[in-house]
Amino acid sequence: MVLQAGMPPAFMTLILADVYHLDRAFAASLILTSLFALIPLLPLWLVLFAS
Repeated sequence: MVLQAGMPPAFMTLILADVYHLDRAFAASLILTSLFALIPLLPLWLVLFAS
């Protein structure tokens, strides 16, 4: 449990998809989509929440 809690969320998502026999390709595409969404949002967050 401690090892799983320390893993990055992307790997954890793929492991849970494998354990519960879910669609691994869909889980991987969600991870990729979130990465591409983070790229434009990160500078926006820095501008909006800069103090």
